[in-house]
Amino acid sequence: MRGMTFLLGVWMTGTLHAAALTPFTAHYQVFEGGKAQGEASLQLASSGPGEWRYAMSVRGTSGLARIAGFEMQQSTLLREQGERLIPVSAHSEGGVLFKHKVIETLFDWTRREVRWTGDVKSDQRGPVALHDDSVSGQALNLLISLDVPQDIAVGDALRYHMVERGKAKDVAYVARGMETIDVPAGRYAAQALTYDRGEGEHQKDTTVWISPELDLPTPIRVLQREEGEDAFEMRLVRVERR
Repeated sequence: MRGMTFLLGVWMTGTLHAAALTPFTAHYQVFEGGKAQGEASLQLASSGPGEWRYAMSVRGTSGLARIAGFEMQQSTLLREQGERLIPVSAHSEGGVLFKHKVIETLFDWTRREVRWTGDVKSDQRGPVALHDDSVSGQALNLLISLDVPQDIAVGDALRYHMVERGKAKDVAYVARGMETIDVPAGRYAAQALTYDRGEGEHQKDTTVWISPELDLPTPIRVLQREEGEDAFEMRLVRVERR
């Protein structure tokens, strides 16, 4: 499942909304190339005073994803620091049959650097310099859901310094307005934000839909497109408040 292997206004990364940091589990249908391929869950849980663990699990249940035995688990430990959530560490493991990989990420805010260990190439181990707004790509869905203000205007953006496997890049999720979205969990009015990640001749973009009606920091829908075609998608099925 290749999709999982993921202006005007600017808001601070991981700004805390007091009512938003509530433990929950959100369940999703997973599609690749427009075809149902599996299921996923996003979970936020308390990990002690001022700390939160954000986890994602994906499992192939149909088509080639099921035949290949695709499974993936990711988790990021985040700490409250003032009005921000900062990543402390991250863990990722999974893949297909006979190709299981484990990767650990450690954020050292004292040295202001991040390193990777495990099944990564030598040039992907870091260190990479940390910025005040540095985030793990694994936690982006949570941070975007927390950060987007209800009065965001079309063309405004949420900006992040994303670090992944020995690299860092600035990303911007640009608001394109409210849209009505139908997912298995129901119909929602949701703000669409798109990150154009195209490089050269390859057009790529990721869109997330965040709904204030849900009252939980998790997307209604996530869609990655490549060269004008749907590549990877998650559609909300149900949520459980813990």
